[in-house]
Amino acid sequence: MPIDFTQIKSGEDFELLCEDLLRAMGFTIVQSPARGSDAGVDLIVSETVKDTMGFAEERKSLVQCKHYAHSGKAVPFADVANYREAMDQAKVRRYLLITSTLPSQDLQNKFKAVSEKGEYVALIWSKNHLACFLDAHPDVRNRYFPPPPGPTPAGDLAQAVEGLLTVMGFACQERQPAGDRVRLVCTSRAALTRPVAVVCKEGTVTRDDVEALLANVQAQGLGGGVLVTHTRVSPAARERAAETGDLVRTFTLDEFYRELINFEPYVHRLVAEYEEDELSTYYVDLGCQSGDGSIYKPMDGYVDRWLDDPARNHISILGDYGTGKTSFCRQYAAKLGRRWLADPDHCRIPILISLRDYAKAVSLKQLVTDFLVNRYSIQAGYEAFRRFNADGKLLLLFDGFDEMAQKVDYQTTVDNFEELARAVEARSKVLLTCRTPYFRTRAEAEKLLSPRGLEPLPEARDLPERAAIDLTERPNFEIVHLVPFGREDIQAMLRARFPGAWQGYWQRIEHTYNLAELAQRPVLLDMIARSLPHLKPGQALNAAQLYEAYTDLWLLRDEEKGRTLITRADKRLFMQELALEMLRREELSIHYSRLPERVRAHFRLEKAAEIDYFDNDIRTCSFLNRDGEGNYRFVHKSFGEFFVAQWLAPRIVDGSAPEMRVNEEVRGFVRGLLAVAKWSPPPPPGVVVPEGMAWVPPGPFIYGESEGTRVARLEQGFYIARTPVTNGQYARFVVATRHAPPEHWRGKTPPEALCDHPVVYVSWKDAVAYAEWAGGRLPTEEEWEKAARAIDGRVYPWGDEFDPGRCNAEESGIGTTTPVGRYSPDGDSPCGCTDMAGNVWEWTASEWEPGRDVRVLRGGAFGRGGWYVRCAARDWNLPVGWGGYYGFRLVASPVHL
Repeated sequence: MPIDFTQIKSGEDFELLCEDLLRAMGFTIVQSPARGSDAGVDLIVSETVKDTMGFAEERKSLVQCKHYAHSGKAVPFADVANYREAMDQAKVRRYLLITSTLPSQDLQNKFKAVSEKGEYVALIWSKNHLACFLDAHPDVRNRYFPPPPGPTPAGDLAQAVEGLLTVMGFACQERQPAGDRVRLVCTSRAALTRPVAVVCKEGTVTRDDVEALLANVQAQGLGGGVLVTHTRVSPAARERAAETGDLVRTFTLDEFYRELINFEPYVHRLVAEYEEDELSTYYVDLGCQSGDGSIYKPMDGYVDRWLDDPARNHISILGDYGTGKTSFCRQYAAKLGRRWLADPDHCRIPILISLRDYAKAVSLKQLVTDFLVNRYSIQAGYEAFRRFNADGKLLLLFDGFDEMAQKVDYQTTVDNFEELARAVEARSKVLLTCRTPYFRTRAEAEKLLSPRGLEPLPEARDLPERAAIDLTERPNFEIVHLVPFGREDIQAMLRARFPGAWQGYWQRIEHTYNLAELAQRPVLLDMIARSLPHLKPGQALNAAQLYEAYTDLWLLRDEEKGRTLITRADKRLFMQELALEMLRREELSIHYSRLPERVRAHFRLEKAAEIDYFDNDIRTCSFLNRDGEGNYRFVHKSFGEFFVAQWLAPRIVDGSAPEMRVNEEVRGFVRGLLAVAKWSPPPPPGVVVPEGMAWVPPGPFIYGESEGTRVARLEQGFYIARTPVTNGQYARFVVATRHAPPEHWRGKTPPEALCDHPVVYVSWKDAVAYAEWAGGRLPTEEEWEKAARAIDGRVYPWGDEFDPGRCNAEESGIGTTTPVGRYSPDGDSPCGCTDMAGNVWEWTASEWEPGRDVRVLRGGAFGRGGWYVRCAARDWNLPVGWGGYYGFRLVASPVHL
């Protein structure tokens, strides 16, 4: 339970609290302060600590206490500015500030700087520290913050009933506890109505209870009486209540909730829709990995325990596309729905809301109202829903946050998450599913932007912080990741889908190159099972090629059965262009009323009858599903992403692809489709590539990552050095220009053993000066990335999997630079460049953000892990910044040569 420090009335009382707590923690009070009006009177304490050799040492500390809880203000440095004089006077070198609020940022920074110098130690205990220490010493806590009297079952019941009555339009005028019951007297906000007596009873409601309440109602001339219990109403009590003509009514608590909202028809429908779906016949339990690395399977058990834990309110289930997030939500909601129908008093009602149906910024009230009233015709207001949620009667399942997120910018995505998080109240339970890339804590962002174990540069700390969904300060929020299917899971799904032939399917999967690996993702396993008879034995596949084989099979089957008027090629092209339109419009569906016009324009039709025929063909024999409102969407989001990639891939190769934004899944599909493509266009006729350089042609390519992934275009081809500039090359520049050498050289000469290593300890300004002397320039980051990853969006220069044997990264275990070209050709990019992953970060000409003189570095370095040596990884520094990780390479265009 949180501690309210405003209960401490004065600074003197706060000082007494701190003194008692310090004593309980083992400190010795060396000097107690004189009591008075000053809230910052000094206190001196000592503690005995042992060093690493076991010798005891007594440490004295000066303690000052600042009690600002009533004003809520942070402690400014000015209020403790004399602390060093006070320490000198007390002859101590340790200082402790204890505050019932928080310290200002300026105060924290100054104390940190003083402690780092080592002459003094200045520490701060804020209200959060105090709360933790008081929790560890309940005797002190209870002395100053006495716990409230424990609630009674009847009192808890009355509190819940009173909340429901408030939403129903009643105001409770009296509350009279008496033994095993609490009597409320309530009046309606409606005019000319008499008060109603509501008795909340612990235990079974009997006929005698009805008789007693009836007599009370009649004696006082009340408008009626209500009896509510947590447990049960006896048949005799119900019978007697019915005889009163509703003058007295009886309810269990769940029945009373149903007076507010009746969810029963909705839950029956939810369960029936799942049980009638094919999914229910072959669903296989999923597993998940929690934040501490533990694996839980089945995940249903983990979520059951989460539901039972009052300290945990929100869980985000993350997984890549097709890993079973929606399937889990549907089956778990149906399971919970069956439990609630069997025992409504002790189980939660599952509210499954598909977020893919909502675009742009949303409010929780708007989303819930649409779900209750418009989609399920549940006549209830938002306040009634809030009461159910606050009282712990619901499980909210928000499925597909990523499908909402892709329609808006990142800040709106964060705002939408925060809006959904408003559903989290004391007794509520909220479950959200999302594709993995849409969650990133601030800590993860810092790992991407600064070297491991190092603080960002002081000059750069005021750079704008990117919006982030940050769960670090929300201990009741947690994240789990879905784990891939294992061997037993794959076999279980095959056994359920193909009872008589599953063993043959499994043997085929096991003996077909990487099919077993692809089958770890449920959506791909389903495709594999359907496509197996048509796949060539021994054929190697990636996910994109599997989608291609599966969609070909689907189209061919429709064509052979005579179920289509449109050729396979035309229908595939239509699907591609429809998916492309949805991506550009940031929509996941298209209303049936818009399809005829799309069909007419695509197939160049004029006659109304032809348009109707073709429109019907698209709707009934394609990859689209329709919802109850007439919106058509791809049967799985990944099909739309695949069709975009299938349209895009050949156009990237032939150079006609437009610049456009795509997501990580489209990038992955493009990469898979171009996996076997050979791309190394020669330079223009008559142009000879200089020795030591590689040609990078103009045209489109996949650029960036996460929400910044897009198709970019270079209008001009260029040459790029195959290797970073070496110490030996840089030495010739130093001699010729008298430029200052790097700090680790011996004068103007590098160590002989490092002559073929990339030069380091060079700033951006040093790199520009070298480039001007050499007749080249630094690459833009777009040029650098195309040279590193070519056109297909690969993750590393050699492919999609990190391999420490192909580059000098932290995992390679070298710990310093290596000779340029050491990892060639295995680590080379498709353009023939080496060391574009690891060895040294490389300066580029690009600014980190427009108008600010902060420069981008690319490529990672020997001291960074595999995540940081990806082709799309970025870092930054000021133009004058330098370090043992920083180097560069040059580019030039044919006109320069």
